[in-house]
Amino acid sequence: MWGPPVAPEAGDATLPDFEAQCQTMLTIAPKVISSIMGLYAPAFVSELKARGILWFANATTVAEAKAAEEAGADAIVATRHGGWRTPGSFPGSEADDKWWG
Repeated sequence: MWGPPVAPEAGDATLPDFEAQCQTMLTIAPKVISSIMGLYAPAFVSELKARGILWFANATTVAEAKAAEEAGADAIVATRHGGWRTPGSFPGSEADDKWWG
């Protein structure tokens, strides 16, 4: 066994309601919201645009950046994969091609 013991009922936790969180963001109406690990639903992006809220999308690969742009992100925040990748972690051109284009 690895790690501390976990009670069997721990797996029964209710996950946060992401749709409700998105609706709260629309209600609060900040000037900018951001996302990591995925894209917002098209309907939510449309609502952001209608309310003048900017969307900054984090991307760790060129493909993610292109997908965010196509999905309507107003800005792309280029980040290293998880923030932990160090130079030399991958063979030279593979790292550059996959992560930074």
